[in-house]
Parts: sequence; structure tokens; C-alpha cells
Amino acid sequence: MALKVGAILRAARAEHPETFRAWVENDLPFGLDTAKRLMAISEAYEKLPTATLEQLPRPWQALYALLYVANWTTIAR
Repeated sequence: MALKVGAILRAARAEHPETFRAWVENDLPFGLDTAKRLMAISEAYEKLPTATLEQLPRPWQALYALLYVANWTTIAR
């Protein structure tokens, strides 16, 4: 579910960059930080090589994406 929500958020941000922030803050049940995390997880997941995805059990795929986001956040600080 998080991957799908992240993809929807990324599409909405690309289509409506000028109103995206206000939409998230005013109309969604979570804030901008959560939206950014969901989008990052979705993007990281889409970048995983197919061979890696095929080797991981389904729950591990999400954990792998979260690890990528955690590493990216640490580097960005």
C-alpha cells in the first residue's frame, strides 16, 4: 500500500507542483514529512534491479527500500 500511495503522491507532485504542499497539509491524513518518505520509498523501490526483487521475499522488498531511504537520509544530513 505504501508503495502505491508513494507513486500517487509523486505523480500528483509532478502534475501540480505549485499546489502539492498545500494539498498534502490540508487534505491528507498525514503531513508533508510522511508524504516525502512515502515518495522516497516508492522511488527507491522502482529503482531496484529486477534480479534483486526476485530474490527477496515480499516483506523484504519493503525493508530493502526503507534501508535505502534511511541511508539516503543519513547521507543528506
